[in-house]
Amino acid sequence: MLRYAWRALRSGDLRHIAMWLAHGATVAVLLAWVQFHAGVPWWYYLLAVTWPALDLAMVRSLYEHRAESHPKARIVINEAGLFMRLLYLNNNYHLVHHDLPDLPWFHLPHAYRIRREDYRNKCRGFVIRGYGELLKRYAL
Repeated sequence: MLRYAWRALRSGDLRHIAMWLAHGATVAVLLAWVQFHAGVPWWYYLLAVTWPALDLAMVRSLYEHRAESHPKARIVINEAGLFMRLLYLNNNYHLVHHDLPDLPWFHLPHAYRIRREDYRNKCRGFVIRGYGELLKRYAL
């Protein structure tokens, strides 16, 4: 994201400069607060909290959607294990969430199990057996 911002700035595109300045100022305030009020060095917060959290978010979003003509076939069903389901608040049942947006996150697995074959058909087989499968497929 930052790479695109620098590219835009170099080309003279200043449309988003206010947003980036506000973002930078907010990050600076947050890091100062973390250091001086919470007692955590700003660099440690970036290395030990922020970047690992972004890494986890990227793992989840890596394989969440695909290009497909039918909208429901764009959304993956990830039959992840309990730990990863809890870590991502059952967002691996993304299609179920799209179908039932008002359903609390902790009811998504049950809703999926009740209509498992229907959901597998809706997403046209866009199902993976867990995050380990993504790791095997994309880690190396």
